[in-house]
Amino acid sequence: MSVLALERSVVTRARTGVFIVFAASGFAFSSWASRLPDIKRSLDLSPGELGTLLLATALGSVVGLPLAGRVIRALGTTRAVLFGVACVVLGYGVAGLGLDVLRSYPVIWAATLVAGLGMGIWDVAMNHEGAEVERGLGRSIMPWFHAAFSGATVLSALIGSAMTGLHVPISAHLIAVIVVCLLYT
Repeated sequence: MSVLALERSVVTRARTGVFIVFAASGFAFSSWASRLPDIKRSLDLSPGELGTLLLATALGSVVGLPLAGRVIRALGTTRAVLFGVACVVLGYGVAGLGLDVLRSYPVIWAATLVAGLGMGIWDVAMNHEGAEVERGLGRSIMPWFHAAFSGATVLSALIGSAMTGLHVPISAHLIAVIVVCLLYT
C-alpha cells in the first residue's frame, strides 16, 4: 500500500469519525432541550427560573469555548472531544437524576453548567478536527459535519417529543442518550 493510499484511508476514517461526533453532539444537545417543557412543568418553574436554568448551560459553554484551545493543547483533539463528551454525559446524567430523584433545582443548575462547559469544549474540539480533516481531504466538507449536527438535533427533538408523549421519565431518556453518546464517540 502506498503512503498516499494510507494517508487517504486515515483521513477517510477521520472524516467518518468527525461526522459521527458532530451528530452525537447535536443529538445530546437537543435531547436536553426537547425536554425543557417537561422540566419546567415537573419542577413548577417560573419563566425566570427556567431562564436561569438555561443560563447555567450558557455560562458553562461561554467558559468552555475559550478554554477549549488549552484543553486541545494539553490533551490533543481526540481527548479534548472525549473530555467534552464526559462533561456533557456527566452533567446531563446528574441533571436527570437531580430532576427525577432528588428534585433539586441547585443540583440541576450545577449539572447543566457542567454540561454546558462540556458542550463548549466538545464544539471547538470537533470543529478543530473537522478543519484538519478538510485540509487532509483537500476540499470543504465542514457543511456536511454541521448538517450531521443539525440532522441529529431534529431526530433527537422528535424522539424527545415521543418520550414526552409516552411519559418516559426524563432521567431514563437522558440515560439512554448518554449510552448512545458513549457508544458513538
